[in-house]
Amino acid sequence: MAAVPLDPSTLRWSGNAASRSIDKTFREVAAEHGARTAIIGSDRNITYAELDALSDRTADLLGALGVRPGENVGLCLGRSAEAIIAMLGILKSGAAYMPIDPSARGATIGHMVDMAGIRVAVASSEAIHELADFGVEVAQVASALPVAILRARSSSSHSFKCGGNDGAAYLMFTSGTTGAPKGVRVPQGGVLRLVCNPDYISLDPSRVILQMAPLSFDASTFEIWAALLNGGTMVIYPEQPIDLGLLDHLILSQRINTMWLTAPLFHTVARHRIKLFRTVDTVMSGGDIVDARHVRRLLETHPGITFINGYGPTENTTFTCCHVVRTAADIGAEVPIGKPISGTRVWVLDEQMQEVPDDEVGELYCGGAGLAAGYVGAPELTAQRFVAAPWNPSDSLYRTGDFVTRRRDGVLMFVGRRDNEVKLRGHRISLTAVRQVLAGIEGIENVFLDFTRNVQGNRLTARVILEEETSMTSSEVKACAAELMPVHQLPDVFEVRNRKVLKRNGKIDVEATFASTRTPIS
Repeated sequence: MAAVPLDPSTLRWSGNAASRSIDKTFREVAAEHGARTAIIGSDRNITYAELDALSDRTADLLGALGVRPGENVGLCLGRSAEAIIAMLGILKSGAAYMPIDPSARGATIGHMVDMAGIRVAVASSEAIHELADFGVEVAQVASALPVAILRARSSSSHSFKCGGNDGAAYLMFTSGTTGAPKGVRVPQGGVLRLVCNPDYISLDPSRVILQMAPLSFDASTFEIWAALLNGGTMVIYPEQPIDLGLLDHLILSQRINTMWLTAPLFHTVARHRIKLFRTVDTVMSGGDIVDARHVRRLLETHPGITFINGYGPTENTTFTCCHVVRTAADIGAEVPIGKPISGTRVWVLDEQMQEVPDDEVGELYCGGAGLAAGYVGAPELTAQRFVAAPWNPSDSLYRTGDFVTRRRDGVLMFVGRRDNEVKLRGHRISLTAVRQVLAGIEGIENVFLDFTRNVQGNRLTARVILEEETSMTSSEVKACAAELMPVHQLPDVFEVRNRKVLKRNGKIDVEATFASTRTPIS
């Protein structure tokens, strides 16, 4: 069997890949652009020369603390210049950084520390208290960064080789669809192929990029390294809840021209504050299905803006595919997830891992320079999701669990999750299809489906978020749905809200949004 035919250009990426690493590439950029501003923070700006020197001192301290090449070092800091200094210092020490959300609590931190064999962590003073259970000692880095020295409770260490593009840049925990946190080892080569000479966006020193994603969310990989490995400027959004007024001010005052937003946040801005994008030239989004209506409105309101829909699991370093749109006329009923970015390969396969024809549904598999080495401390799960290609056993692929179709022009269209088919009232139904019908009802902004199994029978609950200016009751939403889908597909329960709660990463917090005791309609 042969792999899906690829345009050779999708396999290209920056220069002499075999000899490069993130820290080496950064040193080259810093040498060329030393006087340029690398970071604009809430309280200070840092040039490339200063960032290089401060991260060198951090690396020296980590070395003095016994950090070894290949070791995992925790990074428990919010968005800040200090976090970037620490991140670079960790890489320069030969280690890999592991972001820990500062809002995480003991049990979560403990799981991550145990799985990754963390012994040393750079942490905020607030996080030091949460790390107390692990025997924390505190040292000081060049810019007064506290460093937590942890007594790793696990005698085993899941360390790995660093220092080249085949070693790990960072270890990021993701819950995926199972809910159980999984530590993904992301290679340096994956980061380099993402931001060095990419084919989906032009990156150079003129880029002023917003850094708003939490460091524990892999969109931050693009925001940080797209700027710092290309001589651009990174503008850090303050470590506080997202405020559209503040965001608007920051974009104007710092002349931000490039930004990435989660799909829910992009939808909110496009609907309620479209002028916010008036000075931006590139808007990127992803992390969920992007609504074509809002992309069309963006491009009609601000001609000249480029919109990029980025798709990809953490296991393949942030973006696997991107779809670039420059005019409203290019938007159809749905926004494609696009074509594989440079240094990336994709396949659309059936259950026997055989290639499916164009326009037929298959599961998306991906590989290339961005592919992670697997999950830390989870060999069985790694074997399930990182599989050998039938046509070449030495070629590793990641099974995304996403169903797609490939158009004749090679563009991929997202269909739904592999695990989104359920049995309801004796009928096998697609949750993706149900969600698409409900989301198409005028006035509905987003839909989340909750399927539960019990001895009394299966139950499907539709959690519906309305557009803020829309007023509909649960019974009215159910009546609309009943006109659009067969009765066997109709959810058993409808819960409706007019407002949503966002997580720190900009995604919708479903549990918090639907936490009130309002009576649902059955």
